[in-house]
Amino acid sequence: MEQSNLPVWSKLFAGILLILFTTLPAMIIFAYWPERQPYEKENIQPLYINQAFHVRLANIKDTVCTSDTTFRKEHVKAAGNDTVNRVDVVETACSANISDYPFNTNDLIHLNTLIFILVAASGFLGNMVYLATSFTTFVGALKFERSWLLWYFVKPFTAAALALGLYFVFSAGYLNSSSNAKNVNLFGAITIAFLTGLFTDRATLKVKEVVNTIFGIKDGGGRPDPIDTDAPVVTSLIPEELQKGKDHIIVLSGQRLDKHKLFIRIGDQEITEQALTPNSISFFYRVPDEIPTGAVVTLVVKDEKGGDVFTWEFKVLA
Repeated sequence: MEQSNLPVWSKLFAGILLILFTTLPAMIIFAYWPERQPYEKENIQPLYINQAFHVRLANIKDTVCTSDTTFRKEHVKAAGNDTVNRVDVVETACSANISDYPFNTNDLIHLNTLIFILVAASGFLGNMVYLATSFTTFVGALKFERSWLLWYFVKPFTAAALALGLYFVFSAGYLNSSSNAKNVNLFGAITIAFLTGLFTDRATLKVKEVVNTIFGIKDGGGRPDPIDTDAPVVTSLIPEELQKGKDHIIVLSGQRLDKHKLFIRIGDQEITEQALTPNSISFFYRVPDEIPTGAVVTLVVKDEKGGDVFTWEFKVLA
C-alpha cells in the first residue's frame, strides 16, 4: 500500500520545486512585460527590443514592407504600370527604411509573440498556485498519494496550453474585435490566463460550452468512455497485519465509498456486515483456526461490475 506520509527530505525537495516552478513563470511575466502598447493611431510597428526586464518599443515606422497603405500607394503610383519597376521601388524603399534602424532580427520581438509568452506563463503560474495549495494540504493532512505525482508534474503545462487556447477563443470576439495585436487588452488577457490556470476544470467546461455551441453538440455528447467521477477509491486500511486468536476491527479508508455497492472478501470469507460511511468501511474479522501462522490472507474489494477496487495481503502473526 502507498505511503501517504512522505519523508522529511521528500517534503523539503517538493517544497523547493514548488517555489522554483512558481517563481519561474512569475519572473517570465516580469521579464517580458512590454513597456507599453502602440497607440491605435500611432504609425509604428508593434515590434519591441527583445531585452529581458526592459522590453520597449523599437519605434520602427510602418512602411510598404508592413501595413502602411498610404506609403504603399505612393510608391506604387511612382512606379507607374511597370510591374518590374514597382517591385524594384518597393524593395528599395524597404531596404532604405530598415537601414535607418540599428536592429537585427534577433534584437526584436513582435507584440503577438510577447502576448503568447505572457498568457502561457500566466496560465502556468495560476496552476502552480493551485498545485501548491493542494499539495501542502494533502501532505499536511497525511493523505498524499504518490499515484498523483504525474498529475502534479503535467498539470501546469496543460494549464498553460489551455490558457493559450482560451486566449484564442476570447480573442475571436471578447477581448477585442480585431486581429491587430495593438488592440488587445493585455491586462484582461493575462487575468483570464491566470484564472484559467487557477481553475482549470471550470475553464475546460467553458471551452466545452463553446465547442458545443459551435458544433451544435447537445449536453451528454462526448467521449464514449467517460471516467466515472463517482468511482470509489480505497487509499488505506488498518491494521496491516492480523493475529491468530484475536478479533480485529478492520477499517478501510478512502473516498466515495458509499456511491456504489462494494463486495469485500477476505480469503474464502464474504464480509456481509459492514459499517459504511462516505470515507470508511469497517467490520469485524477473526482469522479462521485452519489458517496457519505465517500464512498470507488476501483481502479483495470489488464493485458491482466485478472490477477490483482494492487488494491487500495480510500476514498472519502468532
